Amino acid sequence: MSGRQADLLLTNARVLTCDPARSAASAVALAGDRIVWVGESDDAESFRSAATRVVDCQGKTLLPGLIDAHMHLFAYGANLLAVDCSPRAVRSVSEIQAALARRAAEQAPGQWVRGWGYDEFSLAEGRHPHRSDLDAAVPHHPVRLIHRSGHASVLNGAAMDRLGIGSETPEPPGGMIDRDTATGELTGYFLEMEDRLASMGAPTLTDEEMERGLEMACRRLLGLGVTSIHEATPSNALAQWDRMHSMKRRGRLPVRVHKMFGPDDLKELEARELFFGAGEPGLSVGAVKIMLNETGETVLPEPDVLNDRVYAAHQAGYQIAFHAVEEPGIEAALGAVEAALHRSAAEASSIAALGIRLQDHRHRIEHCGVCPPELARRIRALGMVVVTQPGFIAEHGQRYLAQVPEAKQRWLYPVGTLMKAGVRVAFGSDCPVAPPGPLAAIGAAMTRRAGDGRLVGPDESISLLDAVAMHTSAGAYAASDEHDRGTIAPGRLADLVLLESDVSAESPETVHDVGVEWTMIGGAIAWER
Repeated sequence: MSGRQADLLLTNARVLTCDPARSAASAVALAGDRIVWVGESDDAESFRSAATRVVDCQGKTLLPGLIDAHMHLFAYGANLLAVDCSPRAVRSVSEIQAALARRAAEQAPGQWVRGWGYDEFSLAEGRHPHRSDLDAAVPHHPVRLIHRSGHASVLNGAAMDRLGIGSETPEPPGGMIDRDTATGELTGYFLEMEDRLASMGAPTLTDEEMERGLEMACRRLLGLGVTSIHEATPSNALAQWDRMHSMKRRGRLPVRVHKMFGPDDLKELEARELFFGAGEPGLSVGAVKIMLNETGETVLPEPDVLNDRVYAAHQAGYQIAFHAVEEPGIEAALGAVEAALHRSAAEASSIAALGIRLQDHRHRIEHCGVCPPELARRIRALGMVVVTQPGFIAEHGQRYLAQVPEAKQRWLYPVGTLMKAGVRVAFGSDCPVAPPGPLAAIGAAMTRRAGDGRLVGPDESISLLDAVAMHTSAGAYAASDEHDRGTIAPGRLADLVLLESDVSAESPETVHDVGVEWTMIGGAIAWER
């Protein structure tokens, strides 16, 4: 500690450090925005001065600030301002109709009504809402109802008229405009067309609305113990970066953000000298994210296009994050990385450059939803990181058991298999596809229980300490931030979370019920219960 006294001493805690050098402790000393000492409460007095504040944690669990390594902050903020049509709020198409009609009654005719979060599997009717359902409920406002996945929308007739969509509107590559099989009429259901709908004039929020939604989202994240996120939206990413940078300067974005970009942003990122990791601890440049579309017979982009995009980002020094859920998408991602590494090796001008490019690129696979052992071993051999969503087991487990072939169910979000293969695995929520609750995700990784209590791939369950590490130290590693966050160790940022109890005393089934006492960012309390 070099003679420096602590500003704050946290004592009598159940400290889970997530640091292999010292896995547990009972006291932590902070000075400024950093951790300066970790040890036992009996030894803490030597760091105390008359100005030191001492907090007795009463045996509760102290964790590193939780990291959500894959979420969509802007979509989450926007959805908090929209009509909640998630399974927690509605159970039928008629309840969706009622919720949308209530919002429409508060707005002038012609204003957009936006709903989000519906899940056809959870609705009593067991189907997607139809444009006629929305027309009947809201005839005088354009309506856009977004699926909980974020990859599909249902529009009413007024919305399609507003956007100029008709029976002759062509489908974009990788997208689908659903039509009635008997009549050919549009049903209002649009798949993988979110960017296209936005370009046609689908509703966007005002600047003030967006900032209000982002602040609401950050407040909720802090209340869950989340101090850092990896914002995983590649579209409109430069504008999102500029907005967050402005909000950071004005103190309106307290959560630390590692921001992903799209491959088309590469030239502008280089022109602005926004290279991977650039920025500051509160806002930094993350991966170039490449969306692999797995909805058709072949994965898009085509291999030649994909390989060129991957190589360009790799050679420019950017981490690459692949949206890949099923085996064909994962295989396409692995093939593209293999091609980039081979090409890079052939063109490397020095052994040093070759070593960095081949061994520490930390390219990522986002989701990795179906991954048998042979693919896990290939991921490990390439030095790639997986960012996956164990919370999906609890949220979507019933759907998986009903719709995923039984032979593949054992490999759904296979955290245990990936660990055994030696893959570095981090957890994200993919919020708002699923709620952003790290403790719920940690519990799901331990129990592997669907919402109805049935097990989904129970052999993939992991321990509490491993699951906590995947929401802390592994998230930091996935962003090359392990020198700054993810563990409770001297020199790390004082991003900490105090839970309301000793989480290690909870059963796996009750971990998700544990609440947060307070959340600290940079040595200052950012949220408390």
